[in-house]
Amino acid sequence: MRATHFRALLAGGLAFCTAAGAAESTSGLRLRPISLPDTHTMPAGATELSAQLGLSRYSDSDSSRDVTDLDLAPELAYGITDRLEFGLSSPYRYRVDDGDSGRWRHLGGRVTYRFLERPDTGRYSAFTLRGSTLNDSGDPPVSSGENTYSAEWHLSERSAVNAVSIALGYAKRDYPKVRKEPAYKSAVEYYAQWAYGHVLSPELAFTGELTYNYARADRLGSLEVMPGLRYTKPEAGVSVAMGLGYCPGLDGARPDARALLSLTYRPPGPAGLSQRMGRLEGQVETLRTEVRNLRQTLAEQPAKEETSEPRQASPAISLSLVNASGEAGLARTLGERLGKQGYEVVNVIAEDRPVQSVTHLYYREGFKKPAVTLGRALPGNQTLTHYTHLPADVDIQVLVGTDQVD
Repeated sequence: MRATHFRALLAGGLAFCTAAGAAESTSGLRLRPISLPDTHTMPAGATELSAQLGLSRYSDSDSSRDVTDLDLAPELAYGITDRLEFGLSSPYRYRVDDGDSGRWRHLGGRVTYRFLERPDTGRYSAFTLRGSTLNDSGDPPVSSGENTYSAEWHLSERSAVNAVSIALGYAKRDYPKVRKEPAYKSAVEYYAQWAYGHVLSPELAFTGELTYNYARADRLGSLEVMPGLRYTKPEAGVSVAMGLGYCPGLDGARPDARALLSLTYRPPGPAGLSQRMGRLEGQVETLRTEVRNLRQTLAEQPAKEETSEPRQASPAISLSLVNASGEAGLARTLGERLGKQGYEVVNVIAEDRPVQSVTHLYYREGFKKPAVTLGRALPGNQTLTHYTHLPADVDIQVLVGTDQVD
């Protein structure tokens, strides 16, 4: 594939991503690509365990020799902050080359930083650095015996039923060069990926990926096509995906075909440490306020009976409610109830959006404590996120989840 073809592929991927239009994106797993990293990083304190099993086959038309790689890459990821994510992995490879075979493992690490977050459009962008070092007593005869690394920028955009992702990267990888006498080397390459996801049912989604690799030393490129399916159980935090890829190969130095099986587990529960601490701070602040109010009531009107009217919130706090629960009219009903408590409900958005189980509160600068107090008054365990792109007349945006259903 020539450079002009590569530029056309990239331009088409960017245009499609921009046109994906975009309702609220969730951090769910059902629209995640198979081989691309997830652009939506985890909240602070959240953990995720994943494993990817790959089978790759290399061959050469001028030779009867074939090389087969079996790769297993488990990874434990942790959200350091809401934007910074760290992963620790131990990739293992078993390679068979006719009569020769070898197995070796690496110790790897990954850092992903999300520098763009637009929940109103579903667009996220991040940068990932990944590296691994050979962890063996000796180099097998079918290994290059060198370390690997990659640097990648990726962008994703999600709507209720579709997701599009693109990635640009630079990497050094371990490849066999299949000829009459196979040679093993580490190749430096540039690559571009484009992925598309479409929800077929609440638990099943179709995925498709295009990957273009350009080898710097050989000055040749190859294109891989990989369709697949992803099955997700959101309430259990489990997702399984499988993809089958094919490409004509690069002078025997790229796999002709490969199969990927990916398993991801994200423990259910509170989204992260920062959200738990935020809720705890809100509970303490609410308790202090209630104690002060009780003392004042007892001092000024000791004989006055308690009123059943809800305590009024500050009229300066304006809310925007977005229905992401799948229950028609739920956001409007919640808005009416909050309006009676003194909140100013600016608007209620009831259009179709991805169903999410946890309510999210997005607050502007200076409104963290009001957001914590609001979350305390709502059922369930909400997540709080500081967001700088709220409309000028909105202080807090409430993304209503299924935990608000009576």
